[in-house]
Amino acid sequence: MQNLKRSEFTEAAKGWREISNRGRIATEQVDNEMVAKIRSQRGKTAGAAMRDLANLSENFFYTQTECGVIAVTLDALAEELAAPCRKVKDALEEAGEHGLTIDDEGGVSFPDGVDKMGREYKGGTVKPQTGFLADVLHEATSDAPKVQKAVELAELISSAITEAEEIDQRYSRTLAKLKAPPGLKVTAKMWQDASADIKAVAKTAGDAVDVDAIPKGKSPDANAKWWSSLSPAEQDAYVAVHPAAVGALDGLPTAVRDDANRLVLRQERADTALALRALDANEPIKYRQGLASQNTPTPAWTQWNEKRKSLQGKLDILSKIQDPYAGKKDVPAHKQLYVLDYDTKGDGKAIIAMGNPDTADHTAIHVPGTTTTLESVPGQLERIDKLQNSAMQSAGKGESVSTVLWFGYDAPEVDTSVTNTGRAEAAAQDLQDFTRGTRVAHGEGRSHLTVLGHSYGSTTVGAAASQGPGIDADDIVAVGSPGMTVKEAKDLQIDPKHVWAGATPQDKIVSGASDLTLGHNPASEEFGAQPMQVNDGGHSSYWNEGQESLMNQGRVIAGLPARTGPYYRRRQVELGPDGHTPVFE
Repeated sequence: MQNLKRSEFTEAAKGWREISNRGRIATEQVDNEMVAKIRSQRGKTAGAAMRDLANLSENFFYTQTECGVIAVTLDALAEELAAPCRKVKDALEEAGEHGLTIDDEGGVSFPDGVDKMGREYKGGTVKPQTGFLADVLHEATSDAPKVQKAVELAELISSAITEAEEIDQRYSRTLAKLKAPPGLKVTAKMWQDASADIKAVAKTAGDAVDVDAIPKGKSPDANAKWWSSLSPAEQDAYVAVHPAAVGALDGLPTAVRDDANRLVLRQERADTALALRALDANEPIKYRQGLASQNTPTPAWTQWNEKRKSLQGKLDILSKIQDPYAGKKDVPAHKQLYVLDYDTKGDGKAIIAMGNPDTADHTAIHVPGTTTTLESVPGQLERIDKLQNSAMQSAGKGESVSTVLWFGYDAPEVDTSVTNTGRAEAAAQDLQDFTRGTRVAHGEGRSHLTVLGHSYGSTTVGAAASQGPGIDADDIVAVGSPGMTVKEAKDLQIDPKHVWAGATPQDKIVSGASDLTLGHNPASEEFGAQPMQVNDGGHSSYWNEGQESLMNQGRVIAGLPARTGPYYRRRQVELGPDGHTPVFE
């Protein structure tokens, strides 16, 4: 161990980390430059090129992941070997101070001498891992300081060797698993194996990349402070080994969270695909032959089919989150998506940015409402796409716009949960943390921040804005709102001149639910917000392209005032031909 060079492991780790970083850069180049150009082309050749680029991107991302994990493992190995190496170094120094020598095998030799009782003894060697004198057994050992010291140092070296051997065996087993099969296609099984690799490294190198060091329940400012305290190598290690925990931290750079969450996303997608494949291989008999009920599926098949639908639905959702532009043409570079958080449990959650909010001049956070689930995410992404387009038409020359889907809460269903503020109150802290995190993660200067809520999403925005530190927004927009948990716009801790509310006369949610249990109607004159002009239409008409509702939201996002219109007036219900049934337009 005297000749062990830990620096060789750290240098090797540096090399693997460099390959990992090159994989990340290559992935970004393929996804953001090469793919963007090919999308605008038509024909079979373009389609084949898109498939090849998708495989190339997957290869680069897999390279980034696996090489990053290897780098973490080698760094951790070097770090853990520091303790036993230090013991040997200390033993060497102490041996020299006492006139002792240590051989290459760790034996500690002492010279001829005289003990405290004046008795002479011959020199000898204490071998490590024996715990007793190997070459000389002297009854006066306790009275011979150099012999005593030799025994102590031999025991120290023995413990160092034992510790180093345990470390070596543990890391050897882990490193042996970090390999990929030959070939140019990254399969679901390979991603599943990568997930197992990460867990193995987390267990082996736990002290070096301590999950308990990751902030939990802290403020975005505290999260950012912790992240900036890490070296670049340590940051890479945490993303590689604990991607889910890192990806969920508000206040960290958008690109970091996206990298971490996309790794988790790929692993979960792989697990789901393999589970679906295994299920398909064991399909039970669908119909019983020779029975009157042969046209009715068997209970076993029905149960199997329900499970299959669930897995297929989950796989479809994960695929759409991973690449919602699959098969689409003419997707510009500023439409790049960043996955800031997601969860498939229950109704799920997804926080996805279109354009990087860390560098944007204008950022809009859209909070959807009732019945939103992961299945709704593709449609919600279309809405933030339209909002970004509208804002860019109004923004100044050269100004950038990022729009964010914030589905980070348990949206109510069409039941009693939608009639009270419980879900909104429960989500308030999370939305506050996200808006604060958006501020913290932004580069130099303050960006213009707009928070928009639709339907019960506006109730959630109101709960977050009115409590504690609020949401630090420059503008708030509420469309189709049944109430924002407050009586007046000034209760949202923002100048009412920057609170914009719009509601169409045909919106059944506004006409049927506002001014009841969720607060006053934000579009009414009594509320005190600015009456944003909207077009006619139902509860989902606020994103109709080329119409007032969308254009005015875009103006607010771009930092301009919306065109104002009349305050909301509830229309008198018209009765149908039977004289009883109300007619809704």
